[in-house]
Amino acid sequence: MDLSVIIVNYRSASYALHAVASALEQELESKSGGRGAIEILVIDNGSPPEDVALLEGLPQSVRIIHNSTNLGFSPAVNQGIREAKGKFLCLLNPDAHPFPGAFQRLIEHLYRHPEVAASGPRGWLDDEKTFLLPFVRLPTPGSMILESLAGLNYRVSRVVCRPWHRRDLALWQITVPMSIDMLCGACLVIRRAVLDRVGGFDPHYLLYYEDADWCRRVRRHGYRLAVVPAAEIVHYYDQTAQLAVKQSMDWMVRSRNYYIGKQFGPWAATLYERIAGMAGRAADRWNPSPPRRLYEDLGLQAEPHLFTGIEPDVERKVLFEIGYHWNFVIKAAAFRPTPELHFPLPIWKRLRPGRYYTRLTELATGRPEKIWSWQKV
Repeated sequence: MDLSVIIVNYRSASYALHAVASALEQELESKSGGRGAIEILVIDNGSPPEDVALLEGLPQSVRIIHNSTNLGFSPAVNQGIREAKGKFLCLLNPDAHPFPGAFQRLIEHLYRHPEVAASGPRGWLDDEKTFLLPFVRLPTPGSMILESLAGLNYRVSRVVCRPWHRRDLALWQITVPMSIDMLCGACLVIRRAVLDRVGGFDPHYLLYYEDADWCRRVRRHGYRLAVVPAAEIVHYYDQTAQLAVKQSMDWMVRSRNYYIGKQFGPWAATLYERIAGMAGRAADRWNPSPPRRLYEDLGLQAEPHLFTGIEPDVERKVLFEIGYHWNFVIKAAAFRPTPELHFPLPIWKRLRPGRYYTRLTELATGRPEKIWSWQKV
């Protein structure tokens, strides 16, 4: 077996069906030049009966493992690793679907570079490839504290976020594989030999931070990680977490605290909690926002908005970003030839109700031209 694809499902069977279909459509070439063999394992983590019934419609070649309860993401991934037979293993979220040729390009890079433990793709937020997803950063107590401080003031956020923004811009535009400090667990291809040496995911992470922890362990063993931009996926970001928002948030906080304590010591976790708590309370009191010359609140939005900058018909390379906060620590990005963007309807339908921000930046100057706030209803 050349490649084992492991998909962990929890109440997201409709997405898992699509993920399996896109994985089955992948054409794989073995190292010897023949047709590569792919197996697919779906680990169902105690989903309700209606979800399980949907999974029964999968092709017979797909192996389904049913858990009676939700074990958490990491334990279920490890369950799949133990059952997998491939020389390479692909961890694939049910709401992440590879474009044609993605698996082949990720494995080819591993064949050519034995020092690379795992490879990951370029991610898109939509099938139409409008918005690029960010490449994850390996979190440290320092970076996490800076993220909390970035919400205090617009000028502070500009200073804090500038190196992250430059990194994002560079990575979004790469055309050849390059080393990176962390890969996102939504889709990555790993050597079986590396898993045998380093181990799978730490089972204490029920959801979130398991990929950061694993990437740290891999790099400590002397391996590299690589992003392969020619391999592309669409990741319908945040879809599975939307199904259990409160539980997902609780798991995120728990995993974050465990990650900091495990990797940097209990003092680091305590320091982060105190500083982040003070920053959050200060932001609530001050209610900061971008300068009025840049900022426009569009209010409630029941349908996608047409965002336009100055002279929308004039050709000039710009960047539109969408994020949860006006500091755009977490964002997706769309490169456009003119300062005009009609927000894509497929992405709009998948967004949970709530407040969002859109930023328009002229690439030639790097200066923001406009920031919009809007609330999806």
